[in-house]
Amino acid sequence: NTICYRSPQYFKLNINSLPRGTVIIGGVNYNRPISTTDKRKIELALRGGFTPLQQLNQEFVAAQLNLLNAGGDGSPRVFYVLEGPLTCYNLNFDPITLSNGFVLSPDSLLKDVYREARQSIFSNNVQDQIAMTKILDLLNGNNPQNVCHRN
Repeated sequence: NTICYRSPQYFKLNINSLPRGTVIIGGVNYNRPISTTDKRKIELALRGGFTPLQQLNQEFVAAQLNLLNAGGDGSPRVFYVLEGPLTCYNLNFDPITLSNGFVLSPDSLLKDVYREARQSIFSNNVQDQIAMTKILDLLNGNNPQNVCHRN
């Protein structure tokens, strides 16, 4: 069971039709959720930048918007998708050991990616942010068109 993952560029192009809900943007609003109606902050995050946190924000905000598009945290569909392994998305990467000892691999669950991305923001761990950006970049597919990255 998978959901459609679209790129940060896709959401930038469609900034006026974002799904309703909240997202976490590292370094914004004291790392507390902000509403997707705050288009200015979301658009800035989707632009990315030069720092590891800006690059993580670009991919993580898109990943969170993809979950909202699929129904959000409260939906049974998203619940089941989050319990599924990354292998469902044909992601290939070498296992990565994060600073907290957690190992992310293609066999990790989708929910682990979101949890560890948040953790890297809250702990302000640059190495983990770089690692999480790479995985989220693979997941989001980074096709600016309306193309899903899934099986």
